[in-house]
Order: sequence, then C-alpha cells, then structure tokens
Amino acid sequence: MIFVDIAIFGAGALGCAFHGLTGFPVYSRRKAFQFKVTTPEKTVLGETIEGSPPSSFLVLNTQKLHDIKFYSPNTIYSQNGLLPFECDLRFLVYFGSNQVSKNEFVTKGSPKVVAVLRDTSILNLFRSLKIDLEDDQKKAEWKKLSTFLPIALVASLFDESNDIVLRNNEAQKKALLVYREICALSGLEPNEESFLSGITNHGSNINSLLQDLRSGRPSELEAILKPINSPLIRELATEITKKWKG
Repeated sequence: MIFVDIAIFGAGALGCAFHGLTGFPVYSRRKAFQFKVTTPEKTVLGETIEGSPPSSFLVLNTQKLHDIKFYSPNTIYSQNGLLPFECDLRFLVYFGSNQVSKNEFVTKGSPKVVAVLRDTSILNLFRSLKIDLEDDQKKAEWKKLSTFLPIALVASLFDESNDIVLRNNEAQKKALLVYREICALSGLEPNEESFLSGITNHGSNINSLLQDLRSGRPSELEAILKPINSPLIRELATEITKKWKG
C-alpha cells in the first residue's frame, strides 16, 4: 500500500494525543474546535476538521469500540478490546492521554504501540512512535486487555487514578483477580510482578473508561466486556455501573 495522505478520525484524548505525536490532521463528526495537547517532548496546538477523512486517506481510527460497526480497508484500528472482526491494520496503545479541560490533553508515558499489520511498509509513516510488531491480532488484543482492563475497572470503581492499584491493598487485590482471570481466559502466562511494575510508568493517569464515566459520556465498558465470558469481571462491571449510574 502506498499512501500520501494520513488522517486521524476521532477527536478524543487518544486522537488528539496522536496528533501531538505525529502531526496528522484530526477529523471528527463534531463541530470543529481548537485544542492543545502536551506530549512528553512538546506542546502542540491544533484544530479539528469537521467530517470524515477522504476515502483515499490512510485513517487512524481512535473512536470508541462501540462506534465501530464494521471493518473498513485502509483503516488502522486503535480501540481497546477485542475487535469483532479480523483487520489488516491494528494499533494497540501502551501510553496514556488525559483530558485535563474541555480542549486540553496531556499525553504521558513513552508513546509505545504494538502493531498487527499485513503490510509493515506503513511503519515508515509513524517514525515518531515506538512500534513493536505482533503476528497474532487476538493474542495482541488479549495482552493489551490484561494490562488495561484490571486497572481501568478498579480505578473506575474507586474513582481514582491508575496508581490506586499500587496505593490501596483492596484495589490491588481486585486488580490482580481480574488480571489472573484474563490470563486464564486467554491462555496468557501471568506475571503479576510485571503487571504491577508497568503501572508505575503512567500510574497518575486517569484511564479512558474513568474519564468517560466522570464526564457522563457513553463508556466503552459494555462493548469491551461483551465477548468476555467471566462472571467475576461482569460482577465488577455491575458494581461500577451502580456506582456511576445509581
């Protein structure tokens, strides 16, 4: 594949973070707005473009999982969770981006991405990112879930930053239960020490699930959990729903 034009679709915290890291334009169905994003290296001012990117563009889609209805070619999918389809271009993000005010975002942690790609030539377009390759899409998605979901669920339950898992014994016990459950469901080899040490890289972040719950926006919780058959995780999700919706 040869692409001249690249665009980001989705003007949330992740979309604006990618703009700060790559400089690619941000398209959104919402009315255009100006924003500021601070990365570990610089602060960037930008303005979104109302509408969808042209069909000839390579699109980095940062929308929530519940907004993804079908597979589209020439699209890189970056959502948390297990996609309901096999795709040719998949990015799984291992850094955090917080929305600190209406139009201001802060990206924390090393901008690491794990990619599952049929054509690795597009990596030349993302030189500003550290990108590791994975051959198996589902395995890569489960690995990301094993790091994201235990922290997101527990931090959302406690209404705290990610490092609540390190600061509170009860939170840590709950997170480790979810972590072990995901490893058991996916066949991953658990490494609790590595899981906990990874939180120190961006533990003060507010994860995307909690950001949505706090703002009253629709969260990706149900879409992420739909393909995961776990009463333990479902019970925790029910607690979170009761806490935030009453």
